[in-house]
Amino acid sequence: MKNLTLLTILFLAVSFAGHGNAIPERISTDRVTPVQTHDIRLGLITTSGTPTLSGSYDLAGFYAMNVETGEYYYSYPNRVNGFLKLPAFIYDLPEGTYEFGAFQGQGGWMAVSPKTVTIGSGMDDESGYITLYLDIAWEE
Repeated sequence: MKNLTLLTILFLAVSFAGHGNAIPERISTDRVTPVQTHDIRLGLITTSGTPTLSGSYDLAGFYAMNVETGEYYYSYPNRVNGFLKLPAFIYDLPEGTYEFGAFQGQGGWMAVSPKTVTIGSGMDDESGYITLYLDIAWEE
């Protein structure tokens, strides 16, 4: 009987020993810095040197590759009869350094030169976009 009483007391003591002492881990929001994102509007510079945000081109789409992480972001697909319609948009792109480029379209009638740009605060224009133009390298 003494053993049963001792075991019961020991069990209860161990069960309640840590009860009430547990401190939940708190995540400090003071140390978390929010990631600033930007909306990118993409256009082209024609072979004659004219920047344009309109027209349809034989491109599959634009991309932005973060040069530090290798992570890719893609333009929103806006196509007309199989051709990419400008302007193209990449939404919520985090700040950083990116290689911007374009994928060839199904006909392979043109190519775009990639461009490396560091995206940061203060680059947004009055419409709320960061507007970038990529050079058409060649076009048939």
